[in-house]
Amino acid sequence: MLYAPDGSVAGGLIGATFWDWFYIELLFVKEELRQQGYGRQLLDLAEAEAARRGAKNAYLDTFSFQAPDFYTRQGYRAFGELPEFPRGHSRIFLTKGLSTAVNGCQRITRIVYNSYVTKDKYMVGRRPD
Repeated sequence: MLYAPDGSVAGGLIGATFWDWFYIELLFVKEELRQQGYGRQLLDLAEAEAARRGAKNAYLDTFSFQAPDFYTRQGYRAFGELPEFPRGHSRIFLTKGLSTAVNGCQRITRIVYNSYVTKDKYMVGRRPD
């Protein structure tokens, strides 16, 4: 999670690991905080946790009007596209190999990523106790 100085949620990532894969269901950062590295930090930390859990690859989908360029800059590559979904745009499916030295289990596990990094008084991860 990405927390604002007042403790409110300013972004986060939700994903799941299963069958040696990491699925990114949602990555969100408030608009005024974009282009400051928070999305990359959330993604990097979640990928590291997924690799720790045994995921060897990651996948997600996004829309052409959302963030495909962000993901390609992070090493993802498109493997499929649904044109005109919605009209005038595309739904894009992306994947990336994760480097891991950890043997993973095959059970389904949900990730709401929590690790702690501080930058400009915004916090990526768990709220301090």
